[in-house]
Amino acid sequence: MKKYNILGASIKLALCTSALAISGQSIAADQEGAEPIEKVQVIGSRIRTDSFASETPIDIITVEDAKNEGIKTLADLLRTSTAAAGSNQITSAMSVGYVTAGGKGTETASLRGLGASRTLILLNGRRAGPAGTRGQVSAFDLNTIPLSTIERVEILKDGASSLYGSDAIAGVINIITKKGDDKSVNVDISQPFESGGEEQRFNVSYGEEFSKGSFRVTADYKVSKELKRGDRDFLNCTERLLYNADGSQADPIDPRTGKANCNETGYGLWVYGAGATNVIGSGPNLAYDYDGFFGANGYDNYNSTATQPGDLTTPDGWYPVSYDKESDGWWDLQHPFLDKESMRPETEVWSVFAQGDYAITDDMKLYGELIHSSRTTTMSSYRQFWIGDIGPQAADLFDGFSGNAYLMPVALSDHYGSETTVDYTRAVVGLEGSLGDWVWDVSYQNSYNDGEYQQQNLPKRFTCDVSAKFSERRSM
Repeated sequence: MKKYNILGASIKLALCTSALAISGQSIAADQEGAEPIEKVQVIGSRIRTDSFASETPIDIITVEDAKNEGIKTLADLLRTSTAAAGSNQITSAMSVGYVTAGGKGTETASLRGLGASRTLILLNGRRAGPAGTRGQVSAFDLNTIPLSTIERVEILKDGASSLYGSDAIAGVINIITKKGDDKSVNVDISQPFESGGEEQRFNVSYGEEFSKGSFRVTADYKVSKELKRGDRDFLNCTERLLYNADGSQADPIDPRTGKANCNETGYGLWVYGAGATNVIGSGPNLAYDYDGFFGANGYDNYNSTATQPGDLTTPDGWYPVSYDKESDGWWDLQHPFLDKESMRPETEVWSVFAQGDYAITDDMKLYGELIHSSRTTTMSSYRQFWIGDIGPQAADLFDGFSGNAYLMPVALSDHYGSETTVDYTRAVVGLEGSLGDWVWDVSYQNSYNDGEYQQQNLPKRFTCDVSAKFSERRSM
């Protein structure tokens, strides 16, 4: 006699019933003429196949999802990918403090931490030429394409160098643009609670679709205002962040605030004793009493300590600082030029994107794309006006100074900034069609990049009155 497992029989019956139901639904769908899943050419392969059946790891990000998350640029969209997470990304803010490939204001994408030059960018399945200036120009500038022209982005997270070459070692990003009948006008304004870093964008898109083809034109203008260091309190002067073994902060204290002093680029008068007995320390500094703090609180200056012949004397308002740890905190390095430094440069971009297609026959289609973009990035900064090549000079040569000592004036200058202009044009024209089960595509593409980098710097020749210039707290 056979023994039956009631639970096992129930499971088998349920599986058979489900299989019959699925099969029946599939047959019914075929009989009703349901539309098949759209076939697309997946990046990383020349074989046209269903994107959901691909064996390669691919992320597909739609622009609609990005807009719901408040993402406004293509660069920000790509950085949301898991393949880009944890990688150093080149942004306009990062290009302020470093020399980056493509120049100031460039926005690129890097997958798997291998850099933008190893991440291939495709536009509708075809290579997008590099854009930028100043040094290495090897990656596509994502500022070129406005987000409003894009339908989705396909990101191949696996290397594809065997198909595309060494610039696809990290992966491939395929940008798919919108098609179809659509007209829109968009105005986007971003205003922080505090001034600085504002963004304005104006976008117009017009698309038409007819029986034998379609076309679409998009014009976009965007300006990102400069974010200066003085626009945010948390960007104030940097501290050394030194700590004792017990965890207490060991930075020199600024008596004006009672907090750690501002540790920035130094300026003032460098002092070197040459027989004057009242010069304190070796190579200390003289700072001007701009806010009257030294005079109001009874600090000694070199005039009050000059007791011997040849001792150093100065005009009123100059006090010794930075000759030991305590006096290092007296040196106020919060120069007004620091507030003018760009944390994020001002960037102005306008672009025009056009694409179209026309069916010559049922099996042959003519298509074309054109994009032109112009970007201007302006950055402001400051630098130390160091005259070490001239060297210290005798104190008697400076108006109002005397004694056996040498002085070397060091100032800060705001004559230090840059302007980067990049014009980029890309045109594509091609024919695609089919012969039975074979699909063919012939196209011609031309990319042109024109970049200019201008830097403002100090003049080679200058004249100055030391006492007057330093009293005004200005650069020489």
